[in-house]
Amino acid sequence: MKRKQEKPAYDRIAAGERLRCRRLELGWSRELVAERLGVVNKYYADIERGTCGMSVETLINLSRLYGVSLDTLIYGEKEKQSPVSQGEQLMRGLDRMPQVVQDYCLRMLWLFAHGYASIIANNSLKYDEETINSQLQQAYRGAILAAQEETAEYETVKSSSDSEENSGSED
Repeated sequence: MKRKQEKPAYDRIAAGERLRCRRLELGWSRELVAERLGVVNKYYADIERGTCGMSVETLINLSRLYGVSLDTLIYGEKEKQSPVSQGEQLMRGLDRMPQVVQDYCLRMLWLFAHGYASIIANNSLKYDEETINSQLQQAYRGAILAAQEETAEYETVKSSSDSEENSGSED
C-alpha cells in the first residue's frame, strides 16, 4: 500500500518569518498590514513573531494581501510563477487601490506598452539582454514624459477652470 506524501507540520515561527519577509519585501509597515487586515497591530506583530496562531480567515486575508498561496504561507513551499499568476497578482494589487490610482497605473502601463511598441516598430527587435534593457528604459522614459505632459495639461485645464469659477463667484 502506497503512503501519501505528508506535508511538513505547521511551524508558527517559520510562518511568521515568511510573513515578515514578504512584508519587508513589499516595503510595508506592520501597522499598514494590521490596518488592511482589520486587526490590531500587536496581534499582527505576535503573528510575525510566531508567538500566536491565526484564524483561517486571517490566514486567507494574508494570502490575498500578499498575493501568495496558503501553502506558501503555511508550509513555505515555493510557488511557480507563471505570467498568468503575475498578471493576477497585478490585478489584485490594483483592486486594493483607490479608483484614481488604478486609472493612473493603467494609463502608465498603456503609455509604457505603447512606447515600447513604437520602439520595436522603429527598430527591429533584438533579443539580446542589453538591447532589450535599453529598449525598456527608453519606453519607460517615454511613458514618464507622456505622463508628465498629461499631468501638466490637466493642471492647466484645472487651474483655468478654477480661475473661471473664482472670477464668476466674485460678481
